[in-house]
Amino acid sequence: MREFLQIFVFAAVNGTFYALFAIGIALLYRGTRAVNFAVAQIAAFGLYAFWWLSTNKGMPILIGLAGALVFGVGVTLLFEQLIVRRIPGNDRTTVTVASVGLLSFLLAIEAKFFSGDTRRIAAPFESGGVEVVGVNVSANAILGFVLLMAVAFGLTTVLRKTDFGLGVLAVAQDRDASRLMGVPAVKVSMFLWGTGAAVAVLGGWLVLPNVGNLRLAVFAGLYTKSLIGAVIGGLDSIWGAVAGAFAVALIESATLRYISIASVPGVEWLVMLAAVLAVLLIRPTGLLSGIKIRGAA
Repeated sequence: MREFLQIFVFAAVNGTFYALFAIGIALLYRGTRAVNFAVAQIAAFGLYAFWWLSTNKGMPILIGLAGALVFGVGVTLLFEQLIVRRIPGNDRTTVTVASVGLLSFLLAIEAKFFSGDTRRIAAPFESGGVEVVGVNVSANAILGFVLLMAVAFGLTTVLRKTDFGLGVLAVAQDRDASRLMGVPAVKVSMFLWGTGAAVAVLGGWLVLPNVGNLRLAVFAGLYTKSLIGAVIGGLDSIWGAVAGAFAVALIESATLRYISIASVPGVEWLVMLAAVLAVLLIRPTGLLSGIKIRGAA
């Protein structure tokens, strides 16, 4: 019994960080029906600004975090203004492909100027935490869970109970018609891209102590698991993405504990892929997709 509980604790910790990235993915998809493949790399880029301000220049952590948020969100909004707005009809396929281009561009810059050395990022808490069934849950993980709940509740409230949230849904369904109805499509787009980037930067800052120092493509694996979670839970649902991220973390923890095939490294990825295929066969839009907003799907 203790072993099962430990698996759930590990899954809760990892799922918290996966869910922070999954929220950014689901939020953008909800409003644009496009997937941002660059969100994790944007988080990493923001953290280079954090390193430069906090570690290299010795400024307080909060100033470093503010710089990371400004830089990460700024790069994202620049991309939204220069590229996304110029895509005819904001075609979701073209926007998704454009995000892959942004990912490649940021990776190239990182490889050119930052590869070769790892950089240590100061965590919110260097020590502390609680022990749950023999598993140490760090203070950073606890802070991450609190942040996750606050962001999920906050975004859900905005999307479900405000006119602006209805505007997000309207833009996703028909951008031209929503503009004729007075919905500020440009502000909606900036909100979706900017908020997703901000949540990713915060999530990256909290998870980095768990995955090591800042290095090239540090969040690649984490982003993939977050995307899998969002697909399983539902790309158009904030809470669906959160639940899917925790499900992926649980699958991962259980697989690593009970399934070991020496000839097949990374077997947990195969299990996660099987889970995605099963969900796509049963409910292609995700297990928790289609949550209604004021009576509208």
